[in-house]
Amino acid sequence: MKEGKYYFPFTNTQGEQNVIILSQLRAISNKRFIRKIGKLNTTDYGGIKVKLKELV
Repeated sequence: MKEGKYYFPFTNTQGEQNVIILSQLRAISNKRFIRKIGKLNTTDYGGIKVKLKELV
């Protein structure tokens, strides 16, 4: 699993390990994201928001 300031590791609701590449995030439809990948829990979503604010 990759690590660094541009990566955010998390476990999805199905228990699978994933990594979000923060430098590649862009605005996408929430429905498409859920359908393609899965769901984040509230704690992980908050962590992603914090990391993005640190990068900006």
